[in-house]
Amino acid sequence: MTEPLPQAHGLRAFSCQTSTNLRPTPEEEDQICDLVSRYEAGVNCSPIAAVGELRSWYQFLSAMKKRPRTPLEHLEVCDEEETPVVKALLKILCPLPVTTSSAERSFSTLRFLKSYLRSTMGDDRLNGLAMLYIHRDIPITVEEVLDRFAKKSRRLDFGEAS
Repeated sequence: MTEPLPQAHGLRAFSCQTSTNLRPTPEEEDQICDLVSRYEAGVNCSPIAAVGELRSWYQFLSAMKKRPRTPLEHLEVCDEEETPVVKALLKILCPLPVTTSSAERSFSTLRFLKSYLRSTMGDDRLNGLAMLYIHRDIPITVEEVLDRFAKKSRRLDFGEAS
């Protein structure tokens, strides 16, 4: 009797589609079988056919001069008529990293900001600082900040003079 295949966990299971190998390893073939059984509603295919499709996908990738590096690049070059299962699984894979890490980062950031600066700021400033911390990969120059403040009216309104 054969032992059941080990179930791959998380994003690692999708690595079989974006591997840099010239042909799938037995572990990668096991991963695609696991993915096909896990996402059988979105992928209408048998595990054996999926392994064959994975092999043809690897042949296609090995013939390319410049191989794709990211899942989105893989999705762009994948032909749905040639490899529909690979295309369907890539469509499942592409939004996963965005949905798991961004939400976690924003919640941990908010907790840090609120505990450190809670008593000294209003909601606008808290939101602004949270956005700066979460999206710290976006470059901001000092000149841009100064230009934005220079364009803003900073006059205080004390009401009409009597």
